[in-house]
Amino acid sequence: MSNVFVIRADSAAKKLADAAAAEKEPRLAYASMVSTSTIVASHDFKNTGYLYDGMTTLKWRPANSTPTLTFTGTFSNTDYVGIAGVNWATAGCVATVKDSGGNILGTVSGLRDNQSALFIFAKATYTSILIEFTCTNTLLEVGEVYLGESLAFPRNVSVGYKPGRWHSNDLITNGRTEANQFSGSVVRARGTTESFSINNVPVSFMEFDYKNFVINARGLPVFFLWNKNNIGHAIFGSWTATAPTFTSSFLSSINITINGAV
Repeated sequence: MSNVFVIRADSAAKKLADAAAAEKEPRLAYASMVSTSTIVASHDFKNTGYLYDGMTTLKWRPANSTPTLTFTGTFSNTDYVGIAGVNWATAGCVATVKDSGGNILGTVSGLRDNQSALFIFAKATYTSILIEFTCTNTLLEVGEVYLGESLAFPRNVSVGYKPGRWHSNDLITNGRTEANQFSGSVVRARGTTESFSINNVPVSFMEFDYKNFVINARGLPVFFLWNKNNIGHAIFGSWTATAPTFTSSFLSSINITINGAV
């Protein structure tokens, strides 16, 4: 008889694996309370509706280099703020998110224009969320702001994850003259595509959290972050999902594709 190894459920290897999973904890954000909150803008108050219209084509454009946005209400179980459609690099912008006590929940800088940002912080009930912008080059433009409770996946993204930030769908036409000399190229922006799978997902998660997402997020743009600690790795865009399949008798799988901006 060959040797038999018994691995306990509380083994050091399992503890390390669980700790690694908890550290990354992919997040998806679709449920936002911005539209039901009271918004106080330091400038351009009349156009704050553009912050939650589901499009990044219409912008909130404050006429000041240090504008602020304050969202007030009862934000139960809130753990994220998502921002999209911002001219980060052109404006030379830094964004800081604070709670009602002035505590910093997250800050980000050095992003590209239209890059998405997803701040993940401790889940709590907040009465106000403040976003402070500081711009050094030109005036700010903001397309979308989400805040609320994010969907925390029970597993890390699986092997085969395709980060949208590493490629684009841009169409590039290289110009040449009749003499076969190179001239200018034409770049038609087409955003990017990110796809990920999460395997070995408990049925309890599929029956409640994932099912609610599939039903309630139909037609809505979403934020996704493969690692909750990397604010600038987020993508914001439209999503599609393939039908989940069981990977074992008791575990299922998730496969989602997001087309948008990173």
